[in-house]
Amino acid sequence: MEKLAENPIAGNLLDHLATLGEDCVEDWMVRRAIGGFGGWCKPELLRAQGEMLQRQGERETALALFREALALARKKGSRAWELRIATSLARHLAANGKREEGRVLLAQVQARFVEGFGSVDFKLASAVMAELS
Repeated sequence: MEKLAENPIAGNLLDHLATLGEDCVEDWMVRRAIGGFGGWCKPELLRAQGEMLQRQGERETALALFREALALARKKGSRAWELRIATSLARHLAANGKREEGRVLLAQVQARFVEGFGSVDFKLASAVMAELS
């Protein structure tokens, strides 16, 4: 698959597929995104890699990826990615003794939404908020 990603069209398709779930993201996809590819879904690729690294116990690297992804989503104005990333980051912070920081971050992101309350991502963010409150 990595060889396939050298083709610009195939690479873009693989980037899009990676946004369907963390299990669809591989290390080479993240390296590709960091190298300047991935376009609109780069924040999600970084977040997904952070989730995988978190599960592997690489907390500091995961934290750095979450923060980079959040900054990029904000820069691009991608509120949906921002919500998903803030949810991951809030869980990460809470798991590492910074529960209040995670709660405040997620509350700020959620507060800017005026629609989409029934989406899977917003419901998950709300569930995480309930756990943090």
